[in-house]
Amino acid sequence: MTNSAVVQEFIELVQIDVQSRNERAIADVLKQKLAAVGLEVAEDDTAAKVGGNTGNIIARLPGETGMPAILLSAHMDRVANTGGIKPVVHEKEDLITSDGSSILAADNISGVCAILAGLRKIKADNIPHGDIEVVFSVCEEIGVVGAKYLDFARFKAKMAYVFDAPGRLGRIITQAPTKCKVRIGVHGRSAHAGNEPEKGLSAIRV
Repeated sequence: MTNSAVVQEFIELVQIDVQSRNERAIADVLKQKLAAVGLEVAEDDTAAKVGGNTGNIIARLPGETGMPAILLSAHMDRVANTGGIKPVVHEKEDLITSDGSSILAADNISGVCAILAGLRKIKADNIPHGDIEVVFSVCEEIGVVGAKYLDFARFKAKMAYVFDAPGRLGRIITQAPTKCKVRIGVHGRSAHAGNEPEKGLSAIRV
């Protein structure tokens, strides 16, 4: 297991200290890795919009005309942590954990590594494909904020695979909960509480 290229890359990436709004260090590494595979790599202007130091990484591997484009996505940030992640490989159990002093950051470095491995496989085996578009987003853990500022006019793909869920290999989630904010203003109707309470309407009760 330790000799696996995917495992080694995972161990490398989880040890880069990353926070939401501070994805610079890992973004620079991923840009180099994508370029090494042959993708066209860019970074958008999301950093200023989220108050961070890094934009979303957008990359494209041009493909054959007449074949559909697909989008592959994962996020670069991780839940709030103190850094200094120390992954431990348990060979017998075929398992990777942290050393117990921190998170592991498998969310979402496992997704990032899966995408990188897939891209390398396509290139190495010369597998026919349409355009492959890749997004490594920022600030997912604080409300999917980075993805909010993506300019979807930049993409050809009409379908996307987001590598950010647990479960067996091959498991695909087609529906998921979301969140939104609803602001409601309730106005009561005042009336004298002793003389004519029946004419009043309590905003608190509503």
